[in-house]
Amino acid sequence: MIAFRISRPFRGGSVYKKLPMNPSSPLRNTTEKEHQANVAFVPSLISILGSQICTRSPNYTCGVTRLPTIPSVYSGRACNTERYLSTISMTSSAPKFAIDLAALRKEYSSHGLDLHQVPSNPLDLFQVWLEEAAEAKLLEPNAMTLATATKDGMPSARIVLLKGYDHRGFVWYTNYNSRKGQELKENPNACLSFYWGELERTVRIEGVVSKVSDAETEAYFKSRPAKSRLGAWASNQSQPIESRKALDEKWLQLQKEYFDADGNEIKPIERPPHWGGYRLRPKLIEFWKGREGRLHDRISYTRVGEIIDGDDGDEPLEAHWNAVRLQP
Repeated sequence: MIAFRISRPFRGGSVYKKLPMNPSSPLRNTTEKEHQANVAFVPSLISILGSQICTRSPNYTCGVTRLPTIPSVYSGRACNTERYLSTISMTSSAPKFAIDLAALRKEYSSHGLDLHQVPSNPLDLFQVWLEEAAEAKLLEPNAMTLATATKDGMPSARIVLLKGYDHRGFVWYTNYNSRKGQELKENPNACLSFYWGELERTVRIEGVVSKVSDAETEAYFKSRPAKSRLGAWASNQSQPIESRKALDEKWLQLQKEYFDADGNEIKPIERPPHWGGYRLRPKLIEFWKGREGRLHDRISYTRVGEIIDGDDGDEPLEAHWNAVRLQP
């Protein structure tokens, strides 16, 4: 009885390896014919699973190639390597795992968006959706994906937190020397995306990014908790470091310098010159609402004209939005 089988040429020929079987394994009564239906190509398996570790699982070897320990896919249960391996079938370079990703789907509600009932200004609708996400107690409703790109068009994305918005745009704060900061320096075009899955809603915002004023950055920095302000000094964001220990030691040293034994601030924490805010000035804002049968609602607003702040600082003098419905 074998736990899995390699049917593709490996190091000059097909290799078969009988693996030790745990007597308590649910596979102990499985026939060899059933096992042979589970085909795995070890090098591909290693490259896919990488260095994920399940300490309760043994290491297996096939020929001279060592199989990595297998991560648990059963929440709250001990990882069973044989059972996990038996669910993997790889007849090509594309893996098939225990979870059938193609079968994962959600049916959305019938409630949607009507182009003739949405507000003329997309910021009004965004405010309603953000407030409803907060009222629904979603985890960090102000979390958004920030997508940037190099001058050559190589994209990257990460999660940041929205810290303010108005007719001028959407604001977040970060390290200017980070990867996103360097990419925005050479290519200011970017995109933000909010995902509120429980509400079946997403918002996508495209535009051009610039730094916020020093006054805005200073005001926000001073409003942060002391340890958050100090953390801006502790990390050279996106730069390599030899170990977690080195980062922790730097953090501890800074705490000794700025806090007393009771955690009280004994030395003013100034804003680092490499830390501050960005604002994305939107050119396009799209609202997506899940609907039945995958016929989702998409309402896209495109800005017409440039935004020029009014004397009262509340509304732009020249700018309006054109809204259209897009096919899903």
